[in-house]
Parts: sequence; C-alpha cells; structure tokens
Amino acid sequence: EPRYEGTHHRIAGFVVDPAALQERVPIWLGGRSERSLRRALELADGWDPFRYGLEELAALLPRAREWKAWRERETPFVVVLSPDRIFDLTEPEGAGEMTSLLGRYRAIGATAMNLRFRSSSCDHYLDQLAVFAERVAPAFAAGSR
Repeated sequence: EPRYEGTHHRIAGFVVDPAALQERVPIWLGGRSERSLRRALELADGWDPFRYGLEELAALLPRAREWKAWRERETPFVVVLSPDRIFDLTEPEGAGEMTSLLGRYRAIGATAMNLRFRSSSCDHYLDQLAVFAERVAPAFAAGSR
C-alpha cells in the first residue's frame, strides 16, 4: 500500500487507476528565459515556454541547439510551442492561417503545439476541433513535411 509522510503532507491508502500506459511519464518544464530552456535540457524531457513570440523563438532555438546540453542529449527533446495568435477555425480564413502559422513554428523546431481556439460556446469549440482534424492536422501528420 502506498504511503508517504512528510513535513507538509501525509498520503496513504490510495490507488492510481487506470494506470499510465507508458512506463515513464515525460516531464516538460516551462519558463520564459534561456535559463529555463537550459534547465529543461538538463533535467527534463521537454520545454513548454510561455509569452515568447515566433521571432524570439526563431532567434533562440538555433542558438540553443548549439549548447552542449542539447548536443549531448541521448533522448529526444520535446519543444512545445504555443502560437502567439488565437484562431477561430470556423471563420473563412481561419484554417489556412493556422496551418501557415503552425508550419512556421514547425520550421523553427516545434515538436508539439499547445493550441487554443477562440470560441463562444462548447458547440463552437467542438466545431473548430472538427475543422482542425479535417483541414489543419493532416498537414502535420507524422512524416509530412
């Protein structure tokens, strides 16, 4: 039976169910500095920065790939980026604009994206997910470049 007793928390008699499908859960660190990226390279599986624009990331990531910590990694490093625009994919140009912008993020090294949609209701959000699945995601399917 799992049990933990520390100075601030006591946990006992619990079960995590369903259990994770993978043996090891990846750790992504966030931040808004070169130091946060260095920390993620040294201690984690990925980096999920915030409030970085595309141009700032386009300048930072090529430099970072030259750092010793990146060059000497033995496991893949996930770069999770968030577009600096929020889209409504039900608008006429929405899907095309998002596809174009995501292509630019992929070109600078994004390996995962944290996406947000501008929506007015749950149904509107679900409509956008359907548009994303049909018109945007296929451009980024595994192996497509």
